[in-house]
Amino acid sequence: MDRYKNNFVQQAIVLHVYTDDVHKVRLLDAHHGNIICYVPKRELFIGAVIEYQLIKKRRYYMAYEVHIVHVPFAIAKQDILFVHHVLELCFYFLTEEQEAQSVFALVHYLCTHGDQITDQLLKKIYLSKLFILFGIYPEKPYIEHDYWQQLLGASIDTIVISCKDVAIEPALTVWLRSCMQTHPLYNAFKTAHCIDQKE
Repeated sequence: MDRYKNNFVQQAIVLHVYTDDVHKVRLLDAHHGNIICYVPKRELFIGAVIEYQLIKKRRYYMAYEVHIVHVPFAIAKQDILFVHHVLELCFYFLTEEQEAQSVFALVHYLCTHGDQITDQLLKKIYLSKLFILFGIYPEKPYIEHDYWQQLLGASIDTIVISCKDVAIEPALTVWLRSCMQTHPLYNAFKTAHCIDQKE
């Protein structure tokens, strides 16, 4: 592996593993965004946070020195559907190689501290922040513009601590549904019903 020693170690989150190719995965990379990557052997699974070295080929990436550094057991045990929903949204809404450091940071928070996102209101606020980072805004605002500006500027840990306005939840549900429906493959989503769950 000496020929790869000049490549720096970076992080990614596994968004999807392909069943037709044991080496092919879709990653949310901290620097390169949503990428298709080939790994030496299939020991990865959805939601895992990995460290690795990356080589860019003409049409795809190759990963080397791959190590799993975190598995989101806590949030998966609490609400695995929510985890899969977030990863599915990243899979569909982030175009390939779109710069997504802010999205990576937000999803990384879910994978490492997601057990703090405990109720439906917090989950919907988290999803709202994710869509704002995607740059998705449905035509009808449903909620005042100032609220979204505040949401965009606040860190997720600040939101988790300060969020108490339960009256906003019905409007968030409508807004999130509208966001998802902007995608042409919306009917293929497997986790869209996540926002309809009750406590």
